[in-house]
Amino acid sequence: PGCKVSAFLLVPGWTITAIAQKAVEWVDGGEAPEDAARVEAALAKVPYEQSGRPTPAGAWVPDQVVDVLFDALRTGAPFYVICRDDEMSDAKMNAGIQWAAEDMIWKRVPLSRWSGEYSGLWGARSAGL
Repeated sequence: PGCKVSAFLLVPGWTITAIAQKAVEWVDGGEAPEDAARVEAALAKVPYEQSGRPTPAGAWVPDQVVDVLFDALRTGAPFYVICRDDEMSDAKMNAGIQWAAEDMIWKRVPLSRWSGEYSGLWGARSAGL
């Protein structure tokens, strides 16, 4: 009683940042320009949504996640602050969280729903959500 300390765990959905976007570009076969470090350092000082880079459909920008977090802090949300994205329904997001917990329980590889071994099972389980 009377304690003024709180703790929350922010669980964001798909949030695009300059780092995440650059990783996607490199995975898709893009080459880093010679001055990539200088460009990335400059972009890191600018909020993603003001960087001029397009936001992929379904992704949120960091400001949206921060808004959800601060709303939760103001309203005294439960410990877990689940921040959705525009790619998954609430039901699919909840199923994904449960699946990730089961990764630990069943000793599967982390983020197994994206691995070749389990992606079909995840697809079947999450179909229609």
